[in-house]
Amino acid sequence: DELGRGTSTFDGTALAHAVVKHLVDRSGCIAMFATHYHSLLDDWRGHRDVRLGHMECICSDDSDDTGIGGGAAPSDHDITFLYTLGEGACPRSFGINVARLAGLPVRVLEMARQKSMAFEAMCGGKPS
Repeated sequence: DELGRGTSTFDGTALAHAVVKHLVDRSGCIAMFATHYHSLLDDWRGHRDVRLGHMECICSDDSDDTGIGGGAAPSDHDITFLYTLGEGACPRSFGINVARLAGLPVRVLEMARQKSMAFEAMCGGKPS
């Protein structure tokens, strides 16, 4: 869904949806389509020609969904990507954990975690 980069979330989601629809309905090809637009999962879940998958990983501390924990040192929350394709949609987002791996300050990560929780609450508890 890199076609949607630089656009609004709505335009990006619309472009990604249109590309998947074209691949499924018109091309009929075998393709792997990676997306950060979680609403696409709802659009295509259960379609006979689409299978959902995710890259599996292991988190050393699963006490919360943030990857930063309740005041713990960032090194206490390690994520290991397994480079294995798992069945179904990814059960949660690891964006904040990846941002931690990139070296963003804990204060910024905590603010992002709070904002993410607010966005999820607005969307009925689903990552968006």
